[in-house]
Amino acid sequence: MGIFDVVVVGAGQAGLAMGYYLKQKNLSFVLPYANNKIGDSWRKRYESLVLFTNRNYSSLPGLKMSGDQEGYPSKNEMADYLEQYVSHFDLPVKTNTPVIKVEKKDDIFMITTNQGNIQSTQVIIASGAFQKPFIPAIVKKNGETEPFQIHSSSYDSPKQLNEGSVLVVGGGNSGAQIAVELAKEKSVTLAVSHPLKFLPLRFLGKSTFHWLDFLGLLYAGINTKRGNGLVNKVILSLAMS
Repeated sequence: MGIFDVVVVGAGQAGLAMGYYLKQKNLSFVLPYANNKIGDSWRKRYESLVLFTNRNYSSLPGLKMSGDQEGYPSKNEMADYLEQYVSHFDLPVKTNTPVIKVEKKDDIFMITTNQGNIQSTQVIIASGAFQKPFIPAIVKKNGETEPFQIHSSSYDSPKQLNEGSVLVVGGGNSGAQIAVELAKEKSVTLAVSHPLKFLPLRFLGKSTFHWLDFLGLLYAGINTKRGNGLVNKVILSLAMS
């Protein structure tokens, strides 16, 4: 197998986009991916999940997502698109290959997987930030005398919940969307650490992301005041719309 120029850990949106550009440079690379099928990280999420970026802004470089560009893709549509992307560009993804450890010896990286070792001169970590659910110590396992508790990573639909009111802790994208879904048939309280602000998904017939792009705000660096403001306010507000 030899030594690759690059190993990209993860084959979600970031990893696949990186693979696209690496292929343009004719570099040797491979993308080890823990799941059984491309897009499975999306398929495993809650049933009602719909992206709040339209198809035009959800597409990866080089291949537009099919369908109404102003419409919003479902989780399964996004998963199928990622699978199509890999096939279209013939990206070297190794499924069922979780990375266990990354070590550097001299100038070579040794990537340990369940399928053996992979060597490369460079490594890109694109595994995402939400691989392990954060469950506070105060949360206990469900018992007969305790209220039913479930993390958003294990939530599929309202059918899982018992009768009665619901407390959703956290107002990020998942918490907000789940709270809106549950509010259609239950009394819901959304617990957040600060007041929430709201923006419409569309303005003057165009996606809000179109206007952010037009004004030069969409691609603001996260280390700038403008970028931090967008991450903390605008994206959350759109998710709540």
